Amino acid sequence: MRHRIGWILVLVSTGALAATPASDLPKLTPAEHRYFVHHSLGFHDTFMPYHPGPRWDLQHAQALHLTKAQILALRRQVIGMVQDTKAALRRVHTAQAHYLAQAHQPDPSIRTIRADFAALGLAEAAAASAMMEHHLEAYRLLDPAQQKRYQQLAKDMREQH
Repeated sequence: MRHRIGWILVLVSTGALAATPASDLPKLTPAEHRYFVHHSLGFHDTFMPYHPGPRWDLQHAQALHLTKAQILALRRQVIGMVQDTKAALRRVHTAQAHYLAQAHQPDPSIRTIRADFAALGLAEAAAASAMMEHHLEAYRLLDPAQQKRYQQLAKDMREQH
């Protein structure tokens, strides 16, 4: 892990990362993505259509007229978003495993079950929040004209689905 982060820092500092297409940036595995969709309090259907996030911004770099500095900043957002989301999903998985272990007991304590259920809910909220922060920060990197174009592109995307 430390070695991979070191290489990412070298790529960022030399500008090599700016030339990398968005599809080559780190992302959740399909299993992690499915888990996130099911454990993020509706983020994917409720929030994401209005705030598609940094990877989407990079995919629309030409339409948004992104500068090289914005592209580099958005790439950093994608890397941070993936790292933060994976960490949040590990916490959700741990909370879920603890809850399930208690729930499968023959005579579980209601106090313990409530505490585990609350911890699972908080972990899921934290997972959605981790992703949400990066999506909003990516939007804030855009200038007002780009934000207007972003809103139109996002609206067009929603209407297509």
